[in-house]
Amino acid sequence: MTSMTINGQAPVRSGVMLDFVRSMMAAFSKWSERNSNASALGGLSARQLNDIGLDAANDDLPVSVRAVWAA
Repeated sequence: MTSMTINGQAPVRSGVMLDFVRSMMAAFSKWSERNSNASALGGLSARQLNDIGLDAANDDLPVSVRAVWAA
């Protein structure tokens, strides 16, 4: 594994940086998908939620969806 120096600091193995960037990209992708799903569920009416077996008080729904129905 090769190493590099960042801003004159101690050398960092490039594989470690690559792993860190990949994990951050994966976390962002997962967050983005969850946010997209929450937005889609938030746009459904109470009847539509009921049709798919959910209700506004369901603990499995993301907080952002429950907040829409609480208002």
